[in-house]
Parts: sequence; structure tokens; C-alpha cells
Amino acid sequence: VLLSYQSLKDETPIEFEVEPYEIIHYHKSYYLIGFSLLRKDYRMYRFSNQRMFKCELSSRSFIRDNHFHLSNHIGEHSLIKLDMKQIRVRVYHKDNGLRFFHEKKWGNNLQIINKQNEFTDFEFFTDDMSGLYQFLFSMQDQMELLGPEEVRFEYVKRVEKIINTYKG
Repeated sequence: VLLSYQSLKDETPIEFEVEPYEIIHYHKSYYLIGFSLLRKDYRMYRFSNQRMFKCELSSRSFIRDNHFHLSNHIGEHSLIKLDMKQIRVRVYHKDNGLRFFHEKKWGNNLQIINKQNEFTDFEFFTDDMSGLYQFLFSMQDQMELLGPEEVRFEYVKRVEKIINTYKG
């Protein structure tokens, strides 16, 4: 894409090409993560009327770098300092579990990592643990949180607290 962009340290916008890799949503804003041909590095660009003055498709194409991983770039350049977690879940195919799973927005870079007859394992990135726990709870027994272990532990602790409330 061809950008006309004014970073916080530039006095005027500059035009350059970026090889786009990801678009993420964070706190009501969208960001483009891509390889800047000007800077020869991966950078993040906020979609904003105050910063991005033009974003056009260029006629040039590129081959995506197989070594690019979103987790290596979130948190750099003052974007998303929160604790972004790589989540792994198992969705069971019974009772429309897979269909219900796909109705929700789970996070960034959702990928299938294992597919079997009875279930499909996914991974994605999120920093919204409260939203994750709500979605997990709504999926009931159609889904299992596989990891990371500290996120799984916290979720189980919250569910146990709910159960203890109702034990009387």
C-alpha cells in the first residue's frame, strides 16, 4: 500500500510504500502492521485523520515473510504495552460448537493448529482476558481452554468462585 503518513515526530506527512501484514483493532482504533520500504523495518501505523492522509493499494505485490509472527511486533514502538497472550483452545464439534465459536471475534490472527474428527484446536492473540473468560463461559462444555497455563488457571479459579457462591 502507498501511505501518506505523519508520525508524531514528523512535522509534515511523507509518502512511502508498506507491505501490509496485519490490521488490528485496539481500544477503538485500527492499526496497520507492515514492512516499511522507507525504514526497511516492520512498523505500526494508526488509521487516523490526524496521521494517515492516504492509504491506497499500489500496483506492486510482495511475498509474505514466512518468519513474520504478530507476537514479535505487538508492543514495539509504543503500541499495546499490555500483556498480549497467545491463547490455545479446543472446540468440540458436538452440539454446533464450531458454528457458535465462529460467531464470535476471539482475537487477532486466529489459526487452526489441529483438526480431528471430534474437535478443532485454534490459537489466537488477545489482551482482553475478561472478554475471553465471558466467551469461554458462554460456550459451556463445547470448548476447552488449553493454554497458556496461567490463563487456564485463572479461568478455573473464576469458575470455582462462581460454583462456591451457589453451594450455600
